[in-house]
Amino acid sequence: MLNSKSKDIWNLLVEVVAALQYADGSFKRQWLVDAVEISCVSSYPSTALLFLGLLSGSCCKYGSLLTLDQLSLLSDLPVTLPSLVTEPSWEVVAESFVSSLWTSTERIYYWVTEKGLPDNTSSAQPIDGSEKDIASFLLHVMYHTCICLKEYLPLEKQLKLANMLVT
Repeated sequence: MLNSKSKDIWNLLVEVVAALQYADGSFKRQWLVDAVEISCVSSYPSTALLFLGLLSGSCCKYGSLLTLDQLSLLSDLPVTLPSLVTEPSWEVVAESFVSSLWTSTERIYYWVTEKGLPDNTSSAQPIDGSEKDIASFLLHVMYHTCICLKEYLPLEKQLKLANMLVT
């Protein structure tokens, strides 16, 4: 589902989040962890990140009740994700979650800048060319989200984050 074009499955994503609305917190947290991990390998990372935005917005006190604009939903990630990750119930998974978020951000960064991933990293699937239209915006949002969560990253990744040129 999260390896599809978002425009093709937007309504399905909304329905899944609606179904998860009353699920246990640990169950929703696992869905969030899975979504960010999928964004690291999907041909359509924007779809996984839109789902992440929908679900995090539904779990977070800062999330809106109804989001129809996908760009606004993504723009909210630097607020909704830190709000969730800093909750005590996230302590167990916070570092691994933010590490996956960093991996997804780095993957998008190398794709947008056309530098190619470093040799020591690999992704299961290349990012689809149709993502090019949203890639720069997505990188900007992901970068700012990682900045907000940098205390969960090891020093080496914090330095890489600081050295990224994102305009």
